Amino acid sequence: MSRGILNGQENHNYEYITKNGYGIKCEDPNKIYDSLNDFINSDKLGNALKNILTCDIKNGAEVIAEYFKENE
Repeated sequence: MSRGILNGQENHNYEYITKNGYGIKCEDPNKIYDSLNDFINSDKLGNALKNILTCDIKNGAEVIAEYFKENE
């Protein structure tokens, strides 16, 4: 789960995570419990796990760097 954007090198990580179905984003700290509860108790967790296990990432830093390069 990402709670939004951290300035600096983390700026686009939440986009990568949510775009590829690896996790969810919750910007409101007051809704984190509800968001996690929904994520765990629905098919979202299973889908995220499947996406993570079936992705062809050998080097996460390389993939993220390429993503930033393509989305500048």
